[in-house]
Amino acid sequence: MAKPIPPIQLVAVDQANVGRPTMDGTPTELLYDVPILLSDSDTSRKWMEMFLEKWKKNPKTILDYIANKVSVGKDRVVVHKTTIDEVSDKYLDLLLEVVDGTNVDYQAYWDEEVRKCEKIERISQERTALIRNTSSKIDHRLKLQSKYVAVQPLSSECDRKAAIDATKQRNTER
Repeated sequence: MAKPIPPIQLVAVDQANVGRPTMDGTPTELLYDVPILLSDSDTSRKWMEMFLEKWKKNPKTILDYIANKVSVGKDRVVVHKTTIDEVSDKYLDLLLEVVDGTNVDYQAYWDEEVRKCEKIERISQERTALIRNTSSKIDHRLKLQSKYVAVQPLSSECDRKAAIDATKQRNTER
């Protein structure tokens, strides 16, 4: 298992950014957005995706038709079209449950990603060792062969032909 990652937690209502009722005569005129800050100000995209999926698939959110009332950003969860009392009485326990479940799922995801990286690293090291060992064997065989063939820079076409002839003669003598 990989090193445990710090769990994300709900820490406080972002009071300065709580929305205001629209008072526009619509049925939702008294509702507004309530942002709740997360313990991590740079939450990963994967955690956010997992949180929303877990929220939307939670039987309590489906039954209450509130699956789309929540969004999540890098540093906050926002409950939309609600009131602060409704968040306290109806959504807070559910939000805490979903955050805890997301943390468990995210740790499992993280552990799997670490295992994948470790496997890739191990395979890479094994490949490097194989290349090194096999290259040494090839190099050794090439060195053995080269003791029968004069390896020296050839300065002209005549020298090249003479070297080829000498090699042929040596091979026929064996």
